[in-house]
Amino acid sequence: MAEPSKKTRNPSSEESRKRKREHDRARVKTRVNIGPAFPQWRTLLERTALIQYFTEVVECARTACAPHA
Repeated sequence: MAEPSKKTRNPSSEESRKRKREHDRARVKTRVNIGPAFPQWRTLLERTALIQYFTEVVECARTACAPHA
């Protein structure tokens, strides 16, 4: 039985590696470590997303998304 062939990755060009490094440097400059408050932040983010979602659903039900009688 033949072994499955392994996929080989195309080596990144020097230009794409340079762009990735620049992007990573820019991202590091804007990151904030909130340490032990992270779980609370994640919960808040999830609640906020749910509130936004339900607000959009209600608005959609009130307007164009509501079936016409």
